[in-house]
Amino acid sequence: MERAKHPRTQPHATKRIEKVLKLDGTKDWIQIRRELTDDQIKEIYFLYEALWPLETDLLALLPKPDGVARAVYTGSIHPSSITDFALAAPLYFGELIVAHPFIHSGVMAKQYRPTENPRHYRQEFLKTIMFFSNVMPLVQFGLVNLIPDPCDFDIHLREQMMSMARGRTSGMRFDPDKEPRIKKQMEEDYMRSLMLISPEAMRREIRRLNPDMTEELVEATMRFAERKRELDPLAVLQEGSLMGQKEGGQVTMFKLAPNFEMTMYLAQATGSCIVTDSPLRWSEVKRAIRRRVMTATPGLATLASDIGAAKFAFPQNVTDVVNHGLKKTCAGSLNLMRDLFKYLSNLDERGAKPNREAQLIGRFAKTHKAAQVNLKKSGVPIKEGRISCAFPPEGIQDNTINRLLLMSNSERHLSSVPMTFFIQPTDELLVGAKNPRKF
Repeated sequence: MERAKHPRTQPHATKRIEKVLKLDGTKDWIQIRRELTDDQIKEIYFLYEALWPLETDLLALLPKPDGVARAVYTGSIHPSSITDFALAAPLYFGELIVAHPFIHSGVMAKQYRPTENPRHYRQEFLKTIMFFSNVMPLVQFGLVNLIPDPCDFDIHLREQMMSMARGRTSGMRFDPDKEPRIKKQMEEDYMRSLMLISPEAMRREIRRLNPDMTEELVEATMRFAERKRELDPLAVLQEGSLMGQKEGGQVTMFKLAPNFEMTMYLAQATGSCIVTDSPLRWSEVKRAIRRRVMTATPGLATLASDIGAAKFAFPQNVTDVVNHGLKKTCAGSLNLMRDLFKYLSNLDERGAKPNREAQLIGRFAKTHKAAQVNLKKSGVPIKEGRISCAFPPEGIQDNTINRLLLMSNSERHLSSVPMTFFIQPTDELLVGAKNPRKF
């Protein structure tokens, strides 16, 4: 997204972050974390705020519906899960629009801003930098488009969107058990917060839990805990991180973004399909479809069934995703998605074409097999997933989203989202099992 605004902005921002944190290869990630200062955190959040001033007309900078294969990703914005499926999704769906991991200080009350209270954001900062570093190679090659929250630049849009979300979720509560990855992240962050207590407090806790433990064993346990913290790439290493000027603690965010309304808004504005690996978001999409009581045409229902029964390989390393993107390993699948999107975009007005749908079914069987063979033959680390899909003839539509787009002075957008996809692991035990990339 930054590339669309200022051609040199994104490389400049990346180099600035590398300079501030001294990510030049002379220090390992443990040393960088240990020497991290509040001034460094403050400077980088100031940089993001400067790159995206509040008067930015973000909608004008977004890509427009133009026939290019494109998807909006909505899911967990966390470094330990984004690599599972989302980072390789561009191989199948085209340019992936992803929510930016940085929060914008300019939209927060002064006392909560990371530019004013960087110490409270040490934990969140590590997650943000790790996420940003994982994604940036894909941004540089045009496979991922990082964009800030459109609501950061439009207060009225935020109010309207939040009002719609409250009405939609009235009486509903978030259930972590239905989001295994987020639940795992919450548990891991909680354990990281426990490791931030002072050494004296930790010794007291060890003795309380194990009254008969010798002092030698207590100290050995302390050394083990410290080593474990060093090896966790997302763990804060500075003592006193739970202390603050007024209130102690660390800010911890679990971002499932964009939300349903903003996902629809962005997909219609940019001519994109929706891709998610979040069970919650998938249930929200299906609920929106059920409200209109729509069923796919026979041919599209068969295609959806074929896609759902297939296994998809998702490379786990960013460099491998870039290489396969450059080699066009999945070009056949990508072109199929582009043509399917085009077919669905005016299906309701034009009517179904059985021969065309049969052709799409045949193309999927052929192109999918070729792509999977080439991906597995390359020998790169992969994770297998299954993809559920929805192709409602009238698209996924909400009149209030169209109203928001018109309110934002959108001159060109889709009236509905033609198709949506849900990626889930073939083996639930693998969800979130892989650690984020280390520097």
